[in-house]
Amino acid sequence: MIHLAYRKILGPVRFVLAAVLMMGMTTVVFAQAPTSQPAASQPTTQPAAEAGDKEAGKAMTEKVIAAYAKTKTYQSIKQVRYFISMGARNREMKFVYETAFDRDASKLVADSEQIRILAADGHVQFYPKPQGAHYVKAKVDDHMDAAQIIGVWNMFDMLVATPDISLLLGGEQVKMLREDDFGLLPPEPNDKAKRPRLRMTDENGSVMTMWLDPKTHLILDATVRASNGQIVYELDYNIQILKKDKPIDPSAFAFDPGEAEALPSVQAFAAAMQQSAQANGPHLLHDKPAPPIELKTLDNKQYKLANDKADIVVLDFWATWCGPCIEGLPHLQRFADWAKSNKKSVAVYAINQEEDKQTIEAFWKQQGLTMPVLLDTDSAVGRAYRVGGIPQTVVIHKGKVVATYVGLRHDMEDLLKQHTNDLLGS
Repeated sequence: MIHLAYRKILGPVRFVLAAVLMMGMTTVVFAQAPTSQPAASQPTTQPAAEAGDKEAGKAMTEKVIAAYAKTKTYQSIKQVRYFISMGARNREMKFVYETAFDRDASKLVADSEQIRILAADGHVQFYPKPQGAHYVKAKVDDHMDAAQIIGVWNMFDMLVATPDISLLLGGEQVKMLREDDFGLLPPEPNDKAKRPRLRMTDENGSVMTMWLDPKTHLILDATVRASNGQIVYELDYNIQILKKDKPIDPSAFAFDPGEAEALPSVQAFAAAMQQSAQANGPHLLHDKPAPPIELKTLDNKQYKLANDKADIVVLDFWATWCGPCIEGLPHLQRFADWAKSNKKSVAVYAINQEEDKQTIEAFWKQQGLTMPVLLDTDSAVGRAYRVGGIPQTVVIHKGKVVATYVGLRHDMEDLLKQHTNDLLGS
């Protein structure tokens, strides 16, 4: 159910990735945090949430579940808003995507401006837009099972966790909805549609509210308001139901990847994209002056690239929620240790993207890393270095970018040693 989304925010890995996916970011190979400028919006100040009638809430919950279980065909447009406030930093993301569902034909589609997903005929498929040379066609036992859709790529949990699709698919999502203690509230005084509301408040004070169609009991709007003391999170859904139990044009389920090659998994797709990126030639900043850097370190010191005396500066853009980053950081640490022990004129910096100091410090300690960390709190330096996905590693020699590597490289330690020996002499 929708609450899967807000349960993940207290460990913002899945939220950020899934939000980016549903926004339709074209870079689907490497995890990327939002790079938008701080939004003007501020967290909504909510009064204490009215709980509602619990017994009536249980009865209405069953009506909602039954309404979706009986639905044969369904087509909707969803407007989604995510908002996160972390101290003085705010991020707001808005996007729209369409869904189509046919129970008898056993098909489900989700489509945004930059990604199209189809679950049908024993496969879960997706391609980014604009279309590239590859797409994913993953075979599954039951393509209408939420867990198996998520199993293709865990970022799809935000697809099946939306209020309407989660209930259409049923299974674990329905079980979790029944376990939640929803109360029934009357329509708001100014609501001309007279929509009843279901509301749940958990032990942490997080509140989910759903506005229901008074005739069909389908969900028309839903909101989540949550906070863990450091992060304030808001999630809003507005669902425009286009069709229910009426024929849907077959074109709504069309999936045309063109001449793209089908790959069996997200991992294979990622590998193909990485090879393609390497084959497309040098990075845009190659052989150009390195953009200036002025960032704070974890111990609150000011770092300026222009003042760095090292002949070679290695930058690694990363985040704690990025699996490939976590796997790659030890390679950077071993290289940094090698450079230091061999008295090479080399400096290595891990540039974190938009995370708070407490999260980074805990992670750094847990991983036993000692490289200095720079805090790119708004990803401004990341944008200057054309970071389209992380991890991204940049090698600078005497103020000029000489190499850029996007994605996880298991040979990164050896590559950086080779660069060092070639540039400085072995």
